[in-house]
Amino acid sequence: MRNVALLRMLRRLERSALRRARLAITVCAALTETVRALVPGAMVAQIEDCPLDEALRAPDRARVDQLRATYGLQSRRVIMYTGNFESYQGIELLVDAFAHVARARDDATLVLVGGAPAQMDAVRAHATTLGVADRVVLPGPRPAEEMPEWMAAGDVLVSPRLHGANTPLKLYSYMWSTVPIVATNLPTHTQVLDDTTAILRAPTAEELASGIAEVLADPAHFAPRGAAARGRVASDYSREAFRRKLLAAYASVAPAVRSSVATSM
Repeated sequence: MRNVALLRMLRRLERSALRRARLAITVCAALTETVRALVPGAMVAQIEDCPLDEALRAPDRARVDQLRATYGLQSRRVIMYTGNFESYQGIELLVDAFAHVARARDDATLVLVGGAPAQMDAVRAHATTLGVADRVVLPGPRPAEEMPEWMAAGDVLVSPRLHGANTPLKLYSYMWSTVPIVATNLPTHTQVLDDTTAILRAPTAEELASGIAEVLADPAHFAPRGAAARGRVASDYSREAFRRKLLAAYASVAPAVRSSVATSM
């Protein structure tokens, strides 16, 4: 149960800090809106997180082939998720959606990269109840430097997130991969994605399954969205975009700082 009094006190402290600040820096549209709701007229610079360098490298195709061989995915259509298994991520919803896809496609496999042992056991139990456990692969947590290969091993990348305001950091890596993305049609995703860069669906098993099935049925049709997603990262969420936005933020409050910061960066 939430401690209402504590939350009110924290909100007052947050509002007080924002009123005294010359500039607030946020990482997504939802937080920008929160700041402006707390302190109308506050000066805000929105500077989204940029992907880690290793996420933006080209995948090693030999390593991709090795992963697919190791997990028996050579002739499979792979639905790929990477990330933690906390409840807000919608993993149970994704398994429910996969059960719908699996009934229509004998060649579909769901790969879920991440999760603690107890969480993985819960996923296996749920998949067993739905009769799809033999088609759900759980490699466990993998190092960040392997993510380009795991994403490239997928035919579709899925983000079934249900709660939260911040944009998942992995979303930028998903976008850079050019693999078509299916995501829940919620602000956590739509502040970065739209219908030109992803397939957005309502957060229900049926709708999520529909989006996944569409991509698996006609990958070529959705390839332009994957290319557009990478272009969006390059223009808006790359290291260079981060640098440009940060320098503009500094210049807005202290123009003299801009040149020294630019030199250090």
